[in-house]
Amino acid sequence: MICSKCKGEVPDDMQYCPHCGTKIVKCPNCGQIIYPTSQFCPHCGMNLNGSNQDDYHDNYDYQTNNKHSSIGGYYKPLDQDESYHQNQYYNNDNNNYNNSYDNYHIYHDNQNYNDYDYQNYDSYEKPKRKVNIPLIVGAVIVLVALSGLSYWYLYYGASSNDTYSDSYDINEFYGDSKDSNTTTVTNLTISGSTSDTSKFGNNIQGGFVYQSDDKIYMQNDSGYLVSMDYDLSNQTVLVEDEVSYINVTDDKIYYCDSEYVLHSMDLDGSNEQTYFDGEDVYYVNVIDNMIYYQLDSDSESIYVYDINLKTSKQITDHQSYNINVVDDMIYFTGSDGIYAISTTGQGEEKLISGEVYNLIYSNNKLYYYIDGVVYSYNIDSKETTTLADGYLLNMTDDYLFYYTSSYVLYRYDISTGQSTSIYTGYISDVSICGDKLVVTTYSSGNYNKVLLTFDGTQQQSIFIETTTDSGDYV
Repeated sequence: MICSKCKGEVPDDMQYCPHCGTKIVKCPNCGQIIYPTSQFCPHCGMNLNGSNQDDYHDNYDYQTNNKHSSIGGYYKPLDQDESYHQNQYYNNDNNNYNNSYDNYHIYHDNQNYNDYDYQNYDSYEKPKRKVNIPLIVGAVIVLVALSGLSYWYLYYGASSNDTYSDSYDINEFYGDSKDSNTTTVTNLTISGSTSDTSKFGNNIQGGFVYQSDDKIYMQNDSGYLVSMDYDLSNQTVLVEDEVSYINVTDDKIYYCDSEYVLHSMDLDGSNEQTYFDGEDVYYVNVIDNMIYYQLDSDSESIYVYDINLKTSKQITDHQSYNINVVDDMIYFTGSDGIYAISTTGQGEEKLISGEVYNLIYSNNKLYYYIDGVVYSYNIDSKETTTLADGYLLNMTDDYLFYYTSSYVLYRYDISTGQSTSIYTGYISDVSICGDKLVVTTYSSGNYNKVLLTFDGTQQQSIFIETTTDSGDYV
């Protein structure tokens, strides 16, 4: 399968794109990948509006491809198989057609054709219809108001700052905050540094953001590579192509292009170089003089490239995702669990069994999720702890950030175990840059980068420029 967002290859048994983290939504008729907002399936042409599409996506489990029933605020998969849901979907569609058919006959059956004067047909005049001008004006006003609200939601999203509870308030999904004073749109500046934990998290999200000592490098709303200052000023486009897996050293910028071919260039954009004969690579980690990566063409196995010697070596022939290089060890996920191996390729060990996603190393623990539940694994004690219900996206040394099928982003405090909702709306990925989150929102077919504080109380669109007295980005 091909991911609808990043166009990366996705194994058939996965429900999340391993390259960019996007949820995989499939057509209930043909099973092909579709965009969440699709009105018709581009593969089989099925009308996806036959049933309430919003309800369909809100209650869809992207891990198991099953509809869910809500029980006490938690989602429990139904026992029926996929064909059950498809039949329900078609039945709903047929019901709509049947209702339309019945209404047609009710209308015509009520007409008294016997009373019609066929003799005077030629002299018959069509009744004049009066245009309801006030109704039209009112409708235009409503449309203008809705357009304004849509524009605001597209660029700024909807944020809330509510303590986690088992129940889900449908008003949160549409951006209503219970505390109207918790969210402000302001001019933000990135401070602090990005920890190794967050760098691991950024890499498994697609490597769209990288913080150096004096610059921020990230993918803009068009996917291009852009550099900027910490206050988001002096934005400069360096590469006009959709990029990922950004790494920056003292003198080089490394990135993958839209075909996942690895390139490097000097900090000023000169001396561009292409690696690995144009082969597709993923999970690129540039550490010292070594480049660790997954080689897609060789069964998605892990390789290391010596920059000085210009030689590559296979570390493991195991199918590998979510690569975390920690000192002399590499932690990664395969199709059946979590593995550890030395950077020299010795001592491969399986740590956890299961379909594991979004592995992140932090302080001698591994964080990940299985079947919509976030866990931690202590490498020393080999103990597993259940943390929260949701899909782990990213984390710092103190917090982890996870997403739910209700489109709510939560912050989990590792020290207290408390979860707090910080953002509501459809997002495709979450990166961490210093003391801020970089959230890629999605609406009406557009992706937009939003800078968000860890508590969700302040946010700013990064690449949408609005004219103000000071000329800042808001």
